[in-house]
Amino acid sequence: MSRFHQGCEVRLLYDVVNDGTVYGVERGKIIQEAGSVGYIKQFGDLINGMVYDVHFLGSDQIIGCRDWELADGDVEWQPAVFENKELVVSSKKLASTMGNIPADTKGKVVGVRYLAPHGYVYEVNFDIQGEQRFLVTRDQIKAIQQ
Repeated sequence: MSRFHQGCEVRLLYDVVNDGTVYGVERGKIIQEAGSVGYIKQFGDLINGMVYDVHFLGSDQIIGCRDWELADGDVEWQPAVFENKELVVSSKKLASTMGNIPADTKGKVVGVRYLAPHGYVYEVNFDIQGEQRFLVTRDQIKAIQQ
């Protein structure tokens, strides 16, 4: 069952990067930025779920997007604060079933995802926990000052 219908306004949650399938655009170049608003032109069920053809009027591009890449068009836009591979520190003590992380523990962002209604959350590997990923909000981490 589709979450969006034809003509519905949607907001892009992640940058769309050319994977080599867009003619005349360099591979790896951003072809549509996160936060852009478009309209569902059509949709269909693919092997791994729904794919929506979204028409972005500002650039006059139609781009195929997965369900998880889109939010309702009227959602308040607040871009992600941190990016993949960015070095961060915990801004306070964090506790979870996987263990405790003291304040000011260094880590690296290894994933960024949108989790409604909270906005963007970050998967972080903290130095003292090996390969375990902690899901944290922007209020629980801060950038390392270089």
